[in-house]
Amino acid sequence: MPLTDPEIDPFCPQCGEPTVPGTRFCRPCGFDLQADDEVTGVGQVVLLKLPDEPFIDLSGCLGKIGLGFLFLLLVGIATPSGTRSARPLAREKACYANMRVLLGAIEMYNMDHPVLLTTVDDGVIETLRRENYLKSQLSKPETACSYSNDGDLSTDQGRISCAMHGTVE
Repeated sequence: MPLTDPEIDPFCPQCGEPTVPGTRFCRPCGFDLQADDEVTGVGQVVLLKLPDEPFIDLSGCLGKIGLGFLFLLLVGIATPSGTRSARPLAREKACYANMRVLLGAIEMYNMDHPVLLTTVDDGVIETLRRENYLKSQLSKPETACSYSNDGDLSTDQGRISCAMHGTVE
């Protein structure tokens, strides 16, 4: 089941920025908007097309309640409290995606320049961005994320790691 539906909630649940309908990832932070929420244990969810007109008349009590409100009320009651535990996993995946993007940018840079980049730090990341090997500044999913390398990145032995999440492998 998708964590978010851009047609219902047009904002990223991680960073709060507006999302673009039809995209899988949030452009500012890289959050996977269509990730499976396996942590919650929810087996199946049925999405209904809701009518515009109210259908329940509780005159004298609450007045008219629309199906949409009733549906949201039921979902709020039936949703397990573990739903929020998918966010750390999503942040970890976004961090891994950043590491893959960095490694690809370094490889492209090294193909175009005689002096090879062998390490990664904030200065190298800024160089990659300034020379358009990175489209924009990386959005770190956690404040503790900082990228470094294990080994020489100009060889197959080099790997990028995060201080918080480790390496992709």
